Amino acid sequence: MDILKNIQQMLDGQAWASLFAAVAAVAALITALVNYGQSKIAARANTAQLYIEFSRRYNAPEIAESLMALADWKKRYGAEFAAEFHHRFLAQEPEALKLNLHRRTLNRYFLDAARAYKAGVLNKTFARLAIDHPGAAVFRQIVVPLNQAQYQDGSAEATLRVLIKLLPKFGEGEVF
Repeated sequence: MDILKNIQQMLDGQAWASLFAAVAAVAALITALVNYGQSKIAARANTAQLYIEFSRRYNAPEIAESLMALADWKKRYGAEFAAEFHHRFLAQEPEALKLNLHRRTLNRYFLDAARAYKAGVLNKTFARLAIDHPGAAVFRQIVVPLNQAQYQDGSAEATLRVLIKLLPKFGEGEVF
């Protein structure tokens, strides 16, 4: 009993306030650490959700149709495929207008992946997974030249540089 009385006397009003302040500081630190851990988990979940969205987009029928249409165009027109596209597009030929929609579909997919990576929304691992598809060869070898013929503003090359930085052999494979 004397021990408790001694402790109580030692912890007069001032000491109690200091003790409570220390306990409150420790509680605040623990709360901050828990919140930090929860925010990291939420950020990883958001990144995974975005990657799943990219996977869903890539596996959509529109991407498959675009890949096939673009590869077919290049096979039909050979080395002049981009110039032929530009000429026919300017003439507003229906086949070129439809091909432009296919170009835009594939361009948008890879451009969105590059932008998500540059903005820090997709980390390097998930960004690589999002762009490492057979369609990368169609993008690099067909869509980029079509973009260059269409716009001649360097935007296609800028996107390609980001993608190559992510995946050095991006799009070097065979077009099916």
